[in-house]
Amino acid sequence: TPADLERARDAYQQAIESGQPATAALELRQAQINVMLGEPAKGLERIARLRSRGEGGPEAEQLAVMILSEQKND
Repeated sequence: TPADLERARDAYQQAIESGQPATAALELRQAQINVMLGEPAKGLERIARLRSRGEGGPEAEQLAVMILSEQKND
């Protein structure tokens, strides 16, 4: 549910604020949650940050393609 996704997003953010490194996997998961919450622009911003650090990888690119494809179809 959206409430579950928001709780997950908040938990990830709290982990980062308490010192957990913002790894590529964590950023990608947050991007996925952004998309599922109807915030594709925020998801793409996270993917762009991953790319700028050289940490995007195929998973991030696949998510970016899916986001852009959905936006094109809307």
